[in-house]
Amino acid sequence: MARDLGHAVDEYPHIWANEWNTEKLGPATYAEFRGTTEALFEKAEALAAAGGPDAAFGDLLPADTPWRAAIDSICGWITGGRLDQLSAVDVGRMDDLQVNWRLPGGYGAVIAALAEGLPLRLSTPVTRIDWRDKTITVGTPAGSLTAERVIVTLPTNVIAAGTVAFAPDLPAAKLQAAADLPLGADLKLFLAVEGAPFGPPRDLQLPSRYDRTDCAFMHLHPFGRPLVAAYLGGDIARELEAAGLAAMADFAEQELVFNFGSAVRGSLRAFAASGWMGDPLAGGAYSYARPGALGARAGLAVPVDDRLYFAGEATSPGEYATAHGAYMTGQVAGKAASAAFVAR
Repeated sequence: MARDLGHAVDEYPHIWANEWNTEKLGPATYAEFRGTTEALFEKAEALAAAGGPDAAFGDLLPADTPWRAAIDSICGWITGGRLDQLSAVDVGRMDDLQVNWRLPGGYGAVIAALAEGLPLRLSTPVTRIDWRDKTITVGTPAGSLTAERVIVTLPTNVIAAGTVAFAPDLPAAKLQAAADLPLGADLKLFLAVEGAPFGPPRDLQLPSRYDRTDCAFMHLHPFGRPLVAAYLGGDIARELEAAGLAAMADFAEQELVFNFGSAVRGSLRAFAASGWMGDPLAGGAYSYARPGALGARAGLAVPVDDRLYFAGEATSPGEYATAHGAYMTGQVAGKAASAAFVAR
């Protein structure tokens, strides 16, 4: 789709910092780490294929494994949650392509191009959806819109918290499905790099630690640019977002000093960070399922009264936490809503 719109796509071939992990741990130790991680996900996949019984994802990993903290950090990056917060079956259903191709011109630029020509209203948050009558009224600070069908792509935290009022209330099962799919905590931080504190610049991915959960996944010099993109998940992401940009930058610098030495100090300048957890229109990054919530994603996707349709990454059975998963659920909901007009 990006190419069709004239946007460059970089078919980035590297998978989860394999190069760095091999250098840092050595081939044998890294093979042990990777084998432990892959075995855990394979157990979850087997549970999912069998239809359960469900368990906390962390219950599938022996408590004394030396890689538990490192795997917990990986879970934070992938889901925004901790090992003990995640449904093992839901993790096992994940369709993870592992390789993430990149867009040098920016992901947002492609999404904006896809939306060209659509009658979008930005900075117009929905506050109320009144579906008591045949015509649905959608209330916003800029006035109301009316429609016969509405596609709801609100984040699960917003639905569960009742931030947007529905009249009548959404069914209890719908609210429970949203509550069982909370948005995890993830944080992206971007730092400008002065000089060459990491040695000769190279496009490199790395986890900052293996011995604790509170660490970061770093991308150094993406596309050769003088930048560091730091990604944090789980509790540390929530704590640092609340603490502010200076605290985020200090944490990232300490992690890079740990790996590259004191030459890193003073060579980084934080200039942008996400703020998903503190955003009242989101409340988090992307969804994970709680243990036992095997039907939550399907339940969230079910239309209400053939007039309210639901889409978004949380409704995807296996491609949740991804932009393409959200996109495809939107297509499904759009086709279903359109078919309702044809069938009437």
